[in-house]
Amino acid sequence: MRIAIVGPAHPYKGGGVAHTTELAHRLRAAGHDVVIESWRAQYPSFLYPGQQTVDTPDGAPFPGVRRDLDWRRPDGWVRAGRRLASADLVILAVLSPVQVPPYLGILYGLRRRTPVVALCHNVLPHERKPYDEPLMRALLRRVDGVLAHSERQAALARKLGPVPVTVAEMAPHLPAGGRDRGEAASTGGADRAVANRLLFFGLVRPYKGLDLLIRALPEGVSLRVAGEFWGGLEETKALVAELGLTDRVELRPGYVADDEVPGLFEDVDALVLPYRSGTASQQVWLGHEHGTPVIASRVGTLGHHVTDGVDGLLVEPGSVEDLRAALSAFYRPGEPERLRAGVKAVDPDPYWAAYLDALVRETTRTGTVRRDPAESTRSGERAMGEGGRAAQLEYSEFQSAMLDEEKRRRKAAKIVAVLGHFLGRKDRVLEGLTVADIGCSAGFIADELAAAGASRTFGVDIDVPGLRKAAARFGERVEFVCADGTALPFPDGSVDVLVFNHIYEHVVDPDAIMAEMRRVLTDDGVLYLGLGNRLGVMEPHYKLPFLSYLPPALADRYVRLFGRADSYYERYRTRRGLRRMVRGLRVWDYTFPVLATPAEFAGSELFPGVVGRVAEGVLSRLPRGVLRALLPVVPTYLWVATKSARRPAGASLPQPPEQVRPL
Repeated sequence: MRIAIVGPAHPYKGGGVAHTTELAHRLRAAGHDVVIESWRAQYPSFLYPGQQTVDTPDGAPFPGVRRDLDWRRPDGWVRAGRRLASADLVILAVLSPVQVPPYLGILYGLRRRTPVVALCHNVLPHERKPYDEPLMRALLRRVDGVLAHSERQAALARKLGPVPVTVAEMAPHLPAGGRDRGEAASTGGADRAVANRLLFFGLVRPYKGLDLLIRALPEGVSLRVAGEFWGGLEETKALVAELGLTDRVELRPGYVADDEVPGLFEDVDALVLPYRSGTASQQVWLGHEHGTPVIASRVGTLGHHVTDGVDGLLVEPGSVEDLRAALSAFYRPGEPERLRAGVKAVDPDPYWAAYLDALVRETTRTGTVRRDPAESTRSGERAMGEGGRAAQLEYSEFQSAMLDEEKRRRKAAKIVAVLGHFLGRKDRVLEGLTVADIGCSAGFIADELAAAGASRTFGVDIDVPGLRKAAARFGERVEFVCADGTALPFPDGSVDVLVFNHIYEHVVDPDAIMAEMRRVLTDDGVLYLGLGNRLGVMEPHYKLPFLSYLPPALADRYVRLFGRADSYYERYRTRRGLRRMVRGLRVWDYTFPVLATPAEFAGSELFPGVVGRVAEGVLSRLPRGVLRALLPVVPTYLWVATKSARRPAGASLPQPPEQVRPL
């Protein structure tokens, strides 16, 4: 993939540069063709009070950098956009809303030919100006996706525009000079003498709470402050003098180059991050990289990276008293040494693998067809696909049925029962098999598949909030993967059992997903299919009769008329269309066996609601000939498909499964 990153690179410096450069290196290592479109002049000097550029780069510079952008030349913004139109993906590194005007010029030059992702280090600044929100709203209404570094930032992005938002934790991009991976402590080890000195390091801005730390400094402990001050240096000096701490607070204002960083940590006991607010920060990882415990506020990702009482301490934000108590506790006899012994350096590779997957896969899954920024529906549409339909991300957030645990587990029991009959197994139905639930959402069905004995169980979906809930509850025995069904993350012929239950009507290209499932299924594998029927009388999602019969334009009016949605997203097929979809597979129809003998299959649930269950009871007593006549209007078909000539191995039934002849 050809990827263009618009963001700062050397000779600019700082965290944004380090992240952009490391991202480019990682994307190139992953096999992409990458360029950085950087700046000749990024900001007016009055907007950036610190030193903007440095002579010596921090870390290895990226070789493919173009430096033509200039904040004073709007014509150059448009030219850059036209030049980038040949890329497969454009990533806008958003460090501040003041970048938005150039980015709008680039978007104009692109003329909507290329997918664009706004990689937001912060959606809105910690210290906001009146123009920040209007500028970011203008940007987020014009890009195809946002990558945010926390759920809180993602929520801000969603408030500002109808934009697809993916959340990925910022991956480590640390300066050289740290420790070897896994080393327990830095030079001197856990038995290094206590220095009675703390470190505050990094860009000094009000939200980072340096004033709180100065006020909380315990008696007999000194403090080193190293970093650029974005204003407030004189106020800090005055506070130090007022508190009588001039001999204990060492101020080193100014940019700290990478090769100077290790020296800051050589003779300190802890790095202190007393932030009032925050999103994502490298500072905890930086401290641990140098074998130093970290005392941090519970804000943003700081609280995720410090294990309280193991490799540092956590405090409540904004409280001098809480911070003073934590610092006093840190200096109890033996405590600095104990916490230092618990520090381990971070391994960045797993973080980057997840980050790149979220950035490239999640934000570009539907290719180059673009969304109209004015579109915003209650269906949770996020990224455009064929015919203007969008992939439904965060489905569990607007479809509460996906979180109905009792109902989902009943469906899972039916699925396991059908698979058990086909496989000829009654207990531990999936024992020894690799199983994947495609479209797992919140994970209840995947959990039941694991409970049925699967040796390895995967849950696959693009529903990021649903996957988070699933991983939190069932992650110990199910591996949850955020992936598009048209690009399943499995080798050819590697999955024994696939479950695809009531999913096809929600996806942009069900035929492509069917082809992908055929690819990953083992030669003797089994595919369970729960397939909604277009001619089912009562539409199951919106509970409106004959809704799925209608052409899209009339269906949209129908759901709007009854206030169910702004548009009708789902696309069902008739039995004939479904037969065409399963071409290349041998298919067995379990619909009638489940209707006729529901007790054998943990209840059928082929019809929605109470009325549906009554209907099932009636249908289960009808003669086989009548059931056959009703086949075209059954709301759901239950099919089991294989690539081989495998047949159902279970005991005979009054209504045995019949082979479906694909078209």
